Amino acid sequence: MARSLRFSHNNRVAAIGITFALGVFLLPGCGQRSENGADRAAQESDVQGSKTAKTRSLGRQSKMPSLASNHIVSPYLSAHQDDLVAWSPWGKDAFDLAKAENKPILLSIGFSACHWCHVMQRESFNDPATAKYMNDHFINVLVDREERPDIDAIYTRQLEALSVRVGWPMTLFLRQDGKAFYAGTYFPPGDVTAPRSFRKILAQINDMWLSDRRAVDAACAKVADTITAQDKNAERSQSLNYANLNFALGRLLQRCDEEYGGLNQSRKYPVAAINTLMMRLSVAPEMNKSFFDLLPHCRTYVATTLNGMANGQINDQVGGGFFRYATTKEWRRPHFEKMLSDNALIAQNYFEAYSLTKNIQWLTKGVVTVEFMLDELALPNGLFAGSLDADSGVANNVDHSKITKADTHKKEEGAFYTFSAHDIEQALPKGIRAEVVTACNFTAAGNCGAGKNLPYFDIAPRHAALTEGLKKLEYWRLRRPRPARNDTVVAAWNGMAISTLVSAYRATRNPKYLEAAQTAATALLLKLSMPDKLCHSDLSSAEGFLDDYAYVEKAMLDLYSVDKGSQWRKKARELNAIVLQRFLDKDNGKFLYAPLAALKPEDTEQGRVRDVVYATTDGTWPGAAGTAIENLIQLDTVPENSGDVTTDANYLAIARRSLAASGRSMQEDPVAHASMLVALERLLRTGH
Repeated sequence: MARSLRFSHNNRVAAIGITFALGVFLLPGCGQRSENGADRAAQESDVQGSKTAKTRSLGRQSKMPSLASNHIVSPYLSAHQDDLVAWSPWGKDAFDLAKAENKPILLSIGFSACHWCHVMQRESFNDPATAKYMNDHFINVLVDREERPDIDAIYTRQLEALSVRVGWPMTLFLRQDGKAFYAGTYFPPGDVTAPRSFRKILAQINDMWLSDRRAVDAACAKVADTITAQDKNAERSQSLNYANLNFALGRLLQRCDEEYGGLNQSRKYPVAAINTLMMRLSVAPEMNKSFFDLLPHCRTYVATTLNGMANGQINDQVGGGFFRYATTKEWRRPHFEKMLSDNALIAQNYFEAYSLTKNIQWLTKGVVTVEFMLDELALPNGLFAGSLDADSGVANNVDHSKITKADTHKKEEGAFYTFSAHDIEQALPKGIRAEVVTACNFTAAGNCGAGKNLPYFDIAPRHAALTEGLKKLEYWRLRRPRPARNDTVVAAWNGMAISTLVSAYRATRNPKYLEAAQTAATALLLKLSMPDKLCHSDLSSAEGFLDDYAYVEKAMLDLYSVDKGSQWRKKARELNAIVLQRFLDKDNGKFLYAPLAALKPEDTEQGRVRDVVYATTDGTWPGAAGTAIENLIQLDTVPENSGDVTTDANYLAIARRSLAASGRSMQEDPVAHASMLVALERLLRTGH
């Protein structure tokens, strides 16, 4: 019997209340379940023992669709091929099967470095009882958000319309037309009697589907109405001037944490676009002239945020680089995945801050972060891998007398990065141990909980003993199993990395960084650029999205600004011409996230998933529309040469119209539109 193609990062976000016609299900937050060695060994035995039974019992597997022949399975999907759940890839076949069998679709969206994706895979997708229920009652579809960010963008909107805070794994229940009627993120394990368990949710959804289809339709209608209202509100344009920019700044500052930096929320993300906006406004001549009252707050925000991130546990003080986010307002207790995109954008923040203040500590932090990228994420061809996993194997250098047989197969979040009291005693010489322990805020109980320590500093460290101690800790942890690396080359993220290398060269004048940028750019164009398109990644020949085009175009312009290479200018103009042709909605002036032509027949047949997503809002990284608009403004200053692609377009007019179309949204929700506000500041700075 043919085996179905089966597959399953970011933060665990608890599902919250979602209203249906039949009532309200409240799904409060859930922590990671602890397991002892015996329980885990028994669970693994059950999973392995059920593999053969699964092949016999899941008769639907032979009918499951397969990926296109030109498709390389992503690391995320590949990691789920042996799940007990019979996963289907996204596409027409899965939706047709759902219709034929009159079943709802269970859509799971995640990515390879995501800790809570791994947890849900282990707890639910490889639990025999849960997997059997999913296979019997749902058509289960798995999407890698790094491979299909357009699908992720569509369902992020639907998730938010169901009043669920965005996070991954994203878990949605869909009608056969692709519309979500229930959603959440991570769901904990447990049987049908356990409160808030995934099994209980599955049973409730199945019961609703079979007995109360009107509630399903009502929920889908509510989602559609919410999105329609949001789009209608976003259509209101606004004039472009410093007064409106100042108004948006005032609202933004109300959302900021004055004490620790970042946004005023329990979890702290390194919001690069907000950092950039604060820095640009703090030195804008017109702001200093007419709207200076808020600028001291901008400068305080920048200093507090960049220092808090640099000294906190979100920053890997031992090996360099930044983790995805922290779970406390003090930038501590991080989730341990490291993303190329995050580190590239954060390093740019530090280099820009250094250019404004000449603060050597910020220059050092930018350089250390770039060195991490070069050491840990650079591929042999000069391009960059996408991420390092949050989870890794149990450390080789823990107290071996306490390791059980089951531990040898177990992965834990942050296992590579954290230090127990035993580790610290073994790794640090007596002469410096007490000083390093104090400076790093290590405790016997563990400053990350459960006996685990991760360095953080109250002030920037300066003494030699600490430097030696951190090197000793780094040597100690290099003996451990390393986190897995996702070697997928994503165009947008590599564009960010190239721009960061250019920023590093500008700040340091070290030719090493310029050479690395040139090498990466050349390799990117050879690998991902085709005569008629830019590919999203090296996994397939599928066309890229606006962030791919915008960030690669920005990288070309940044390189041209420092080495005047004509090839970079020509490629920037070529990419810009495609952006204006395929991504600009000429009816309203906004930029689309995916080109209209990229909506495949299997995505749109019979009205399924016709959602149009604009790239105006910030998410995991700055929205691509802001970058595309900045590119237009910069291109307006670049002289045209024979052989360059020309469009006869008025770049500044397009930029003004696109910004005006989102002007009201930028004022009402500046947090979500920080990258657009950055582009507006740049437009106003040009005097247009």
